[in-house]
Amino acid sequence: MSISKIKWWGWVLIVWFSFWGVNGILSLAGVNTLRMYHQLFWGTAQSRIARLLPKADTVTVLNLSMSSAEKLPADIVKFKNLKELILEGSAYTEIGDEIGALVHLEKIYASNCQIKRVSPKIASLKKLKMLYLASNPLGEVPPALFEVESLQAISLYETQLKDLPASVGKWQNLEILDLEYNQLKTLPASVGKCQKLKDLVVAQNALTAISFDLSGLENLEKLNLSNNKLTALPASVGKLNALLELHIGNNQLKNLPSEITHLKKLQTLHFAYNPLERLPQDLQALSGLKTLFGRGCGVSTETQDKLKKQMSQTKFVW
Repeated sequence: MSISKIKWWGWVLIVWFSFWGVNGILSLAGVNTLRMYHQLFWGTAQSRIARLLPKADTVTVLNLSMSSAEKLPADIVKFKNLKELILEGSAYTEIGDEIGALVHLEKIYASNCQIKRVSPKIASLKKLKMLYLASNPLGEVPPALFEVESLQAISLYETQLKDLPASVGKWQNLEILDLEYNQLKTLPASVGKCQKLKDLVVAQNALTAISFDLSGLENLEKLNLSNNKLTALPASVGKLNALLELHIGNNQLKNLPSEITHLKKLQTLHFAYNPLERLPQDLQALSGLKTLFGRGCGVSTETQDKLKKQMSQTKFVW
């Protein structure tokens, strides 16, 4: 294959990634095939490191994605001023001890790898703000992560979690917590101590109840508890004064707490596909509600028509 054709295919891959993202691309083509093309165009992780070594002190962003290597290159420790590390879609099985030398790191993108272990030395990263570990076979939250109190966003989407330790309350600066597609049956009360949380996603788990006071989450804007086994919501959900979106569809809810009508900033309410026996009175008090999804809940046509008249500003999906 000529160099010009290799470069042409390289640009095709760039366009694909920009449009579909990593997850989309991995579903459209085999991961090994994508790694082969990626390395053909950009080189292996080791060769990319080698090219950048002469100016290692000036490099702030390092892309080692789509690598077939199982471990990070040893020379990565020489990039002392690195702020962003991209490992997406690689065969890495661990984030090793080398990570502890990169003390200026602010962002790590390591989704869609084979990571089972994160070195305790990640606790040395006192400036780390964003950590994406989605779609890795972790099995647990690496304990050292709770010592990274600077974290503002973490994705543990589809990481085979069965338990969330109480130590989650140490993440006092956390704004985004993504726990979707795991096997969690409960959430620790210490989640309520993460007072800066704005986006909490625990969809597609096995939650049967929320058994702690939600009122401490005073900055929460999005709460997604859909596709679980919830039979009730706590009344404290009505104290989430900053809440803009509430997603509780596909659960086992028979009633919604009347306190839900206290959510004056709520714009989206999704409770579709629950065996509801009744809706809260005064639902029209949600004056800012733009969209209500209530399909598959057995709400009578009479009730639907009544709500449409009372809430003319709201789009209903029955």
